Amino acid sequence: MAELTATQGGADIENGTYPATLLGISVEAPTAKSPNQKEWLKWLFVIDDASPEGVEMTAPSSMRLTAKSKTRAWVEAVLGRQLANGETITLEDIKALDCFVLVTHDETGFARIETVMPLPKRNTHKGVLKPAPPVPPDGDDAGVAV
Repeated sequence: MAELTATQGGADIENGTYPATLLGISVEAPTAKSPNQKEWLKWLFVIDDASPEGVEMTAPSSMRLTAKSKTRAWVEAVLGRQLANGETITLEDIKALDCFVLVTHDETGFARIETVMPLPKRNTHKGVLKPAPPVPPDGDDAGVAV
């Protein structure tokens, strides 16, 4: 006989900031619960929670790519750069990209992706580190193995 185990539902992950990979974004039709009955974007991430397989989570956003929209902030985060006004991108341009995500639990305990953040910028203009100058001998060889 099959056994069923009651769970809270959603991802089993603690609050926190995690490295993640955006697997893709799909356009979804409005649901009965959609506030404005417009198409929306469904973001699919795999989150590195230190488990072997990671945790898959989805998050919604609107189709708007305005300066202050969540969608634009998230797109810019995964691309690691700001979009120019008038720039056009496709959903294919923004998949398989690494980022960080902030996971929080709502009042019912359901885990949600609150924010998507860019990876830290690498400083590619660093000079080569120079070795430390040799220490001049001071004439005291005490404690030095020869």
